[in-house]
Amino acid sequence: MTECSNRPASGNKPSPSADKASGATGRLPYGSVGASFFALAEEGHLDDTSLDGLTVGFLAHSPAALHLGNVTGYLLVDEKATLDQRVALGRILSGQLGGPFAVLASLLVKVIGPDFVPVEWKFDGPNSYARLGDRVEMGLKMIENPVTGEKSGFSLKMTNGLLTDQAELMASSVFSVNHPELSYNHSGQYGETFRFNYSGEG
Repeated sequence: MTECSNRPASGNKPSPSADKASGATGRLPYGSVGASFFALAEEGHLDDTSLDGLTVGFLAHSPAALHLGNVTGYLLVDEKATLDQRVALGRILSGQLGGPFAVLASLLVKVIGPDFVPVEWKFDGPNSYARLGDRVEMGLKMIENPVTGEKSGFSLKMTNGLLTDQAELMASSVFSVNHPELSYNHSGQYGETFRFNYSGEG
């Protein structure tokens, strides 16, 4: 389950020229970007360490487009993880085993955590919800037509996605982060769910 939002920095307004920008180097219309990734390992392991049933959350916040770097990351891990499981998840999420997490790790200039927290989790399409302690709350909902109020679902298919080749697109009913070093509320923005199989290079 992921969420992404593009919000104005304090006092900033969208630039007309930036609104029309496109491409990987285009400037975003607003001043900052927040993104999150929550994953429940239905089945998984690293070497002999099982990761079944564990939840992790990764949040990223940047003053500009994420691919430009200068990103602050925040990592949360299910408190029920054992020491061996915590070490294994740390190796995966820090990018030590390569793959998409290595790409994300290369953009970070600061990492907060990991914080080990109790987890509430429901993976159920537009009713999906995750709460990680008192630090992060994330829920999804169907996308609503602003004129008619009709609710719609959308599927995005990719030929070579970073984490998945198909995602179900939605909106966030709630998305809030509460940490002394990173705090924001981006409820009502873009969200999605997907399933993925990941195997690192190690």
